[in-house]
Amino acid sequence: MAKKKKEGRNIPIGVRIISVIYYVGACLLGILGLIAFVLAGSGQVIPEFMVTGVLGTAVLGVVFIGLGALYYFIGRALWKGRKWAKVLVLILTIVSIIDELITLFTAGFSVIIIIMMIVNIAILYYLVFDKKSKAFFK
Repeated sequence: MAKKKKEGRNIPIGVRIISVIYYVGACLLGILGLIAFVLAGSGQVIPEFMVTGVLGTAVLGVVFIGLGALYYFIGRALWKGRKWAKVLVLILTIVSIIDELITLFTAGFSVIIIIMMIVNIAILYYLVFDKKSKAFFK
């Protein structure tokens, strides 16, 4: 028997896309966590993340894997239309936009940062103003 969609409604395409973004983020964070564990096991450190020693690299791996798990559950909850996931995505998106603005002003122009900011602004706009999105999360 097929699972019922949330109260018989279809999942809006924008919500599906945002969910997939969070699923991909979960995979990437999980991979980074595993890489950190491998580096810690081999005695390497990751200077880009300003961690020192094998223990610091291992802790970084745990943090990445934990964030990956959080991103997975956010993506799943978005797909199911959970309002808490929408609120959490809005908070994370606003924090990301602020971080990207700070990075642009302190580190200078970066195409990647601009692209990330555009994506985050689009997510924010969609979740706040799109009628289908609003109806889906009620």
